Amino acid sequence: MEKHKTGRPKPTFESVLAQAPQALQSEMRAMDAYLKALRPLKFRRVVDKSGRIKYVAPEFGISYGMNVLEAESHHHFGWYFLYDKIERKWYLKSDRMEEVLAEIAETDPGLAEKIFLGLKECSLCKSPSCGQIEYEYNGKEKTTCYGRVRLRLCAEDFSDARAFFGRLNGLIARGASA
Repeated sequence: MEKHKTGRPKPTFESVLAQAPQALQSEMRAMDAYLKALRPLKFRRVVDKSGRIKYVAPEFGISYGMNVLEAESHHHFGWYFLYDKIERKWYLKSDRMEEVLAEIAETDPGLAEKIFLGLKECSLCKSPSCGQIEYEYNGKEKTTCYGRVRLRLCAEDFSDARAFFGRLNGLIARGASA
């Protein structure tokens, strides 16, 4: 096992998985396999020194993470901002939240509503890198930080995240072939 600068072994996916509750391990494995198989999204997995599992699809500016070893365990996904050093400003690489919600709503309006309600409200921080994004869905508005959706660690919410990423992946694939 690779060692971190502190001399402790660097966490791996399997070592984090082993510390997670037994009931979550199969869901975590299923999510891992699902995300890594998506094309064109092409997620790659990283486990940080704290044992947080992160997946990033850099070409499309979206990330997903599982925090299973923290007191308030959860999983989340959202869009991320990049900094343009020349222009000296932050920008979104991509954000298709409203488009994905609209597509999900065609067949499962309850899921679309649940994802919208799961968007983390922005605390109106003043940092330029805060990543405030405004969304509208079904006549409601939300100002969020990074368009981050926070989900519970349960089978239903893992399924909801896979449904979201499946729709996003389909939208991207159709756009790439158009």
